[in-house]
Amino acid sequence: MPEFAPGAPPPGRRPTGTLGNALALFTTTIVTSAFGFAFWWAVARSFDAQAVGAAGAALSIMQLISIAAMLGLGTLLISELSRGERDPPELMTTAVIVTVVLGSLLALAFAAATAGLASEATETIQDPVGLALFASTAALTAALLVLDDAMIGLSRASWQVWRNLAFSCAKLALIPVALLWWASDDPRGVIAAWLAGTLISFATLLGLARRGGERMLGRPRRALLGELRRVALAHHWLNLAAAAPRLVLPLLVATLLSTVVNAYFFAALLLVTFVHVVPIHLSTALFAIASGERQVLQRELRRTFLVFCAVCVLAPLAFSLAGAALLNTFGASYDAAATTLTIMSLGTFPTGVRSYYTAVARVNGDLERAAALSSAGSALEIAAAGLALALGGGIEVMAIAWVAAMALEAAILWPAVAVAGDLPGRPRGRMLRRLRWTAPRTLGRSSDS
Repeated sequence: MPEFAPGAPPPGRRPTGTLGNALALFTTTIVTSAFGFAFWWAVARSFDAQAVGAAGAALSIMQLISIAAMLGLGTLLISELSRGERDPPELMTTAVIVTVVLGSLLALAFAAATAGLASEATETIQDPVGLALFASTAALTAALLVLDDAMIGLSRASWQVWRNLAFSCAKLALIPVALLWWASDDPRGVIAAWLAGTLISFATLLGLARRGGERMLGRPRRALLGELRRVALAHHWLNLAAAAPRLVLPLLVATLLSTVVNAYFFAALLLVTFVHVVPIHLSTALFAIASGERQVLQRELRRTFLVFCAVCVLAPLAFSLAGAALLNTFGASYDAAATTLTIMSLGTFPTGVRSYYTAVARVNGDLERAAALSSAGSALEIAAAGLALALGGGIEVMAIAWVAAMALEAAILWPAVAVAGDLPGRPRGRMLRRLRWTAPRTLGRSSDS
């Protein structure tokens, strides 16, 4: 096996660079978000609201299962493959096998655990066909998420853009085909279109690899499992915790209210995610800062924070004025979630604070503390939303409870962000020492100085 200098790409491979990778990631998000909106718009126009709500709940849980099945392997591949010291096909094949097996098992376990629930959302995955679609989609999605990260490590970040473009276009184009096979009131047709698009995107990635001379398949190496680094698991923990509320809430609404109401809520959640992703990407850019570079972190955090604040102000205003019209593009009665959309847009600031806190924790060495607090925050968000629904509240009350939980979480995490960026609201003196537990290394160094 040829050896390459640490940090250098293998011969014949042009490094994409941090900026190129960041641009590819952002382009991927734009592609998936824009076509994702188009997909659900077309689904809402083609399928009954009940089917839309049930499919939305099932696919949200599928995505959460896929993230859980990654086990931090995506982060590990970025680190290992970017140094060019190991055999990429062996690493990628091992990671794919692990995620496919775990994704399938988690999907089957979820279906078994929800078998006794009298819910239209979970009934979708209880029959053999629905279960097969659900488990296959979860397993393949997990594998492709890991391979997307591998493309960054291989300096092939543009390939994930093309892979996601193929996925987005294919599943959208397959909606009419799904309607020919499935009835408009059957959510399995939506899941089938999603799975078919996923398969086409996987074939597209293999085609790109073959054309680019990149071998992606090799002999699995079991030793990789023992090399899972602590930081990779911490990132996995953080990613899973951050994604959980938005992927669990549709299932709660579909189960405790109805799949029709969830169709309205899911459309509102889709729209507000367009806004929430802005601060998430702004803070993710800070991950390029090396560990310990506190001055660079402060400069870049302050620079991006102004844009973040502008989005936080404009988002609720825009949705309060145009939210109903945007929702009505999905179909009649979808504007029933207009108030919910405006309320959820108020969560843009807490979402950004949490994302900035994660970036700060990574640079300053507080990643494990961030993972623990992020998990607690996600549990609080889900519990608050679930309690609101269980007590008879509608999606508006649930949205208020969710945003309130997010605000409480942001209040706890904000001091570390304020200290790292030298921003307003920075705690000092006794207050700083009392809050030191939220980010020991970040706030500890500040209090010592």
